Amino acid sequence: DYLNVIRSGKSHEIESLEYEDDQISGSFHTQTFRLPGNILAVVFEDISEFSLQDGTNYQIRVEAILNRDFSSITVSDDGKDTEVDQAIIVNRSRTFLSYPLVTRQTLTGEVSGFHDSSNTWAWLGIPYAKPPVGDQRWKAPENPDSWTGHKMTDRFCNYCPQITSSGEMIGNEDCLYLNIWRPRSEEGDLPVYVYIHGGGNSKGFSGSREIHGYNLAGTSNMVVVTLNYRLGLLGWLSHPAFRTGDPSDAENDSGNFGTLDIVKALEWINKNIAAFGGDPGNVTITGESAGATNVLSMILSNLSTGYFHRAMMQSAAPSSFPLSDGDLFTQTLIKTLMVSDGTADDEGHAATILEGWNPSQIQTYLRSKTDREILAAYTLNPNGLLLFPRLFTDGTVLPANPIEVLENGSYPNKVPIILGSNLDELKL
Repeated sequence: DYLNVIRSGKSHEIESLEYEDDQISGSFHTQTFRLPGNILAVVFEDISEFSLQDGTNYQIRVEAILNRDFSSITVSDDGKDTEVDQAIIVNRSRTFLSYPLVTRQTLTGEVSGFHDSSNTWAWLGIPYAKPPVGDQRWKAPENPDSWTGHKMTDRFCNYCPQITSSGEMIGNEDCLYLNIWRPRSEEGDLPVYVYIHGGGNSKGFSGSREIHGYNLAGTSNMVVVTLNYRLGLLGWLSHPAFRTGDPSDAENDSGNFGTLDIVKALEWINKNIAAFGGDPGNVTITGESAGATNVLSMILSNLSTGYFHRAMMQSAAPSSFPLSDGDLFTQTLIKTLMVSDGTADDEGHAATILEGWNPSQIQTYLRSKTDREILAAYTLNPNGLLLFPRLFTDGTVLPANPIEVLENGSYPNKVPIILGSNLDELKL
């Protein structure tokens, strides 16, 4: 698999070709080679018009790659132009592009992916919901807008806002995307394996290197999906000012926005995965740590019924909180923000001001805060995870009595389960 070889930085034999990865110099990369069948493989730093040098030290110019949208690729070698049948173009930061484009039709538009490692195709950064920004913050996810033409899905999306282990604030609220890998074949009705990342529901990323899906998809002949979901207080926030009490607003009132994101992703998979060769009737959801807890939440939720058929949980720590815990936490958060931005002199002063605000004023105040301001108000545990209430037992997204429904067997999604724990989980 030549993409594996390109990334390895080691010398390998590729059919009849052996090469050793060289060094990047200046603004251009310096490695290119041909594969049997008039296929050109190129490694580069940036997508633009550029020059490359191979082992025989002559210049090759590859053109018509601007904007990653093209109908043909021509190689100019010593003044002679040759159109190649296929090109594999690889960025050192793991952005790949293949020609011809690997295009599939979803319900909202065409997506174009690439040839990835382990003999797979991949589509990275497919939107499964509208960006939860502006007025959509702290609301149930909505279906993504449609687009015309093909959308290049050749790179991972943003991290959802979070604080790294080093204390850095990263991410963007426009983060509700998923990634798909499948074997490089035309076989259909493949089993679908959905992985939900861990991280205490306050950090993590669907594009983390350890959960790239190409190896599992290629060796196990299945479709693999990883997904982002809102984290921290952007994913789970409860306060009376955000609840209308109207039954039609029950999902928005739940405070379980990150949980609803996962439901929305599973709904998208159910409606679209057949276009990628997956069987919507054979979906396994899996996760580790908080990801496993989120798998359990899908088992408990009426909203996810029919979207998955098996479940695997690694090191799940079942936990849930009443809305009242979330209300108290958010009240404290607001007072912390008011002191931080100078609205109040101290928390006592903030409490007095807050008593005079109506629900609309409270909503307006919280929505005016940037994700970085909200992150800065966090309290982290020694592992760098946010300590906050989540997975609220609201009675709509999650049952009001989750332990009871598990014990008496009245939970809605009775699917085969593999349950276990990782030996070294707590050594983190």
